[in-house]
Amino acid sequence: MVQDLAMATALPRPKMRGLLQTHLKKHFMIGAVISVIGAAAVKFFLLDVRKQKYVDFYKSYDAQKDFERMRELGVFQSVRPLSEAAEEEWVPAVHLSPSGGSSAPPDCIDAPPLDSGWGRNRCGGRRNRGA
Repeated sequence: MVQDLAMATALPRPKMRGLLQTHLKKHFMIGAVISVIGAAAVKFFLLDVRKQKYVDFYKSYDAQKDFERMRELGVFQSVRPLSEAAEEEWVPAVHLSPSGGSSAPPDCIDAPPLDSGWGRNRCGGRRNRGA
């Protein structure tokens, strides 16, 4: 017990004045260093690699060739594939009359819808589902 008392009196008193300030300085510096290292790692290992992949892709990319490929697959609604376009004759959706107004061509009066949903029929007019 005597040793415990001697040990207790031998410990230095904790420094309480300015304790928060010294801890904040230390932890702020640690956080700043880790943030800079993390930002540099993201830039060099993720962003620069992604930019290089884009550069490599667009070196050999041909937009016209890609458009023609998608056109033949029927991806676009506004452009028919060349194989279909050669078979059918194109009829404009709206004709201008001599008086300046527009009128639909005669074959569009009872034109069947192109799809089963909402949208425009092939004559350019609105149509409703089931109507």
